Amino acid sequence: MADELKDQRIIVLMTPSELEAIDDWSFRSRIRSRGEAIRRLCQIGLALEGKAGDIEKNTLESLGLVNQLLTWMDGAVEGDDDLSQDPVDLSLQIIERTMSIAGATSEVQTASAAYSHQAEFDDAQAQIARYRKAKRKPE
Repeated sequence: MADELKDQRIIVLMTPSELEAIDDWSFRSRIRSRGEAIRRLCQIGLALEGKAGDIEKNTLESLGLVNQLLTWMDGAVEGDDDLSQDPVDLSLQIIERTMSIAGATSEVQTASAAYSHQAEFDDAQAQIARYRKAKRKPE
C-alpha cells in the first residue's frame, strides 16, 4: 500500500469531534496533514482488525490467570494450607500473555514504532526463558 500512487479521492463527512480527535492524534504522532493522518489511521484499523482475535484471546487468558493468582494470594494471606498453584508460574504466564498482546499491537503500529521497544521485548523473553529453565532444575 505504501508504494502505491495516491490518486484516489474520497469525500467523507465527519463530525467536528471526529475531526478534532484526528487532528489531536495527528499532532501527537507528528503527522503534518489531515489526509495523511486519516490514511494512517485507516491502515492501523485494517491491521488491527486481523489481530483483534489474538489480542482478545490473550487478554481474556491473562485476566483468568490474574484471578487465579489473586485467589492464591487470598489463600496465602488467610493461611490456607492447600496452595496447589505456583505463584511464580502464574506470574510468568501472565507476563507471557501480556507480551503476546504487546507483540500483536506493535505489529499494528508503524515500522518505527513497532521496533522502538524490540530490545526490551527480547530481554523480557530471555528472562522468562531463564526463569522457566531455572524452575525445571531439580533442587
